Amino acid sequence: MRFISRWTTIQGAASGGVIAPAGIVLSTVKKVSNSSALTCTLTNFLVPVSGGPYTIVVAWESNVSSVSSVTGVTWNSRSFTLGAARSHADAIIRTEMWYLTTADLGVTSNIVVTFSPTADVTAMIAYCIEGVKMQAPEATATSSATSEPISTSITTLTDGALIVDAAGASGTTTTPTTTAAGQTAIDHQANTADGLHCSYRVGGAAGSHAMGWDYTVAVARNPHVLLSFEKA
Repeated sequence: MRFISRWTTIQGAASGGVIAPAGIVLSTVKKVSNSSALTCTLTNFLVPVSGGPYTIVVAWESNVSSVSSVTGVTWNSRSFTLGAARSHADAIIRTEMWYLTTADLGVTSNIVVTFSPTADVTAMIAYCIEGVKMQAPEATATSSATSEPISTSITTLTDGALIVDAAGASGTTTTPTTTAAGQTAIDHQANTADGLHCSYRVGGAAGSHAMGWDYTVAVARNPHVLLSFEKA
């Protein structure tokens, strides 16, 4: 279901619609978690048949006794590029964001994340973006905290840039709330021990903009990753 007006909403495949200002559209939001594996697969991820061009963003979180890192992300035999990643200081939890530009229209294929070593638990959230330039993120930022709420600032380079984030929370599956003005949750995915949380905001004028999460419970490790995409 698609409506185009002052506001734009697309019904996500798994999690409901995501609303963004006209000209920037988020769609096909899907998520998954697993445990004790070297891969995490999100089945049947569909890129819309019309509109575009689209960028697919994949956010991933892992918890393991010795930090696990992604070695590759694929969809429809195409490889993603790492946008940014952050491990907590004790290397137990890691958050990463990957992207693929100019995704093939109308194609349904599995997103497969491969990592090493075997992760105890993982979580993944993926979605499509329409309305940004088909190029690498203009800016990235990361941080990791031992308390909550967490807040990370990113310096956008262009007016109206789209900022997206991913926060991994160790030791809690609580669904947090966003803390920055204009920051809107995309989705949340818990596994047996942790949570992965994604949101977006449109940055306004180029410059420093914050994204944050409030968990209302103790969070020992909270690696946070942000990407900024220039508006098309």
